[in-house]
Amino acid sequence: MTAKCAMAGMANGGGKTVVPLPEGLELDAHQHRAVLLDVADVIESLDGLYATGPDVGTSPADMAVIGERTRHVFCRPAEQGGSGDSSPHTADGVVAALRAVCRRLYGTPDFKGRRVSVVGLGHVGEKIARSLAAEGAALTVSDITEEKQAVAEEIGAIWCAPGEAVTA
Repeated sequence: MTAKCAMAGMANGGGKTVVPLPEGLELDAHQHRAVLLDVADVIESLDGLYATGPDVGTSPADMAVIGERTRHVFCRPAEQGGSGDSSPHTADGVVAALRAVCRRLYGTPDFKGRRVSVVGLGHVGEKIARSLAAEGAALTVSDITEEKQAVAEEIGAIWCAPGEAVTA
């Protein structure tokens, strides 16, 4: 994240907010909210030295809860004055970066016939996979959620286990 911020010419570094939970622990709605408010309190205590936004496992609605206690939060729901879900924009940025790589390596930004592996079919990964498939890329996809195999079938991708996808 720090490197991304530096490349974008931003004055601040980057980081991730991580809340480790015991394996298998499922939070109910009240506990989920309480954790988000605890995160908000820590961020607020840093007085602007750190801000957060959504990532794996969180949403604009979660950012709205965090925003109840700190203004140092991004991507709150649009109807609450925020920028909303950032994942479509993130996916578009990844696809644009892949086009630049193809142009540099192969002289064309086209994906047709290129083999690409997408590891993780969450909000960002699924949009990337769908975009690449629509443009003719040969895809291998994976996710820790077995139900995501339906996406692979729908877009004509090869499914494999996450541990195998990187080298597929």
